[in-house]
Amino acid sequence: MDTTQQYVGCVLPFKPPFDKVAAKVLVERHQGSTMLVVKFWADTNCSDQQRLEWLEAGILPVDLGGDKYHHSHNQVGSATEFVAKYVVGEGNLTQAEQQLVAMVNENNQTGYLKGSHMSIVWTMRELYELDGYDHHKVV
Repeated sequence: MDTTQQYVGCVLPFKPPFDKVAAKVLVERHQGSTMLVVKFWADTNCSDQQRLEWLEAGILPVDLGGDKYHHSHNQVGSATEFVAKYVVGEGNLTQAEQQLVAMVNENNQTGYLKGSHMSIVWTMRELYELDGYDHHKVV
């Protein structure tokens, strides 16, 4: 991926957890503009061809297909760290953003951000389960 590309939209996994939304927001902060959620992808798999089509259209696939953070070749602990490393550029992160990446990575290993009742991570997951609630509003 290109750290200088401006993205007009993104594709997120269906019912995106905190990590995926944090990744989206991190890119938005650095490019100085919002990205519309073009689609919620029902499966975490997608073809390389599909990912390339999205990228060529200025649409960032977040944690889908070969860009999944848990693939060992990506050498990252979260979708947020993936965009920090490959989209934003690690050297461009503020100290607070570096702390966010560390927190999300730890959460992916231990789940500690979900542990507190009514945490934002827990709340997001619950909001997706409300009948008729638009996932765009949660994100």
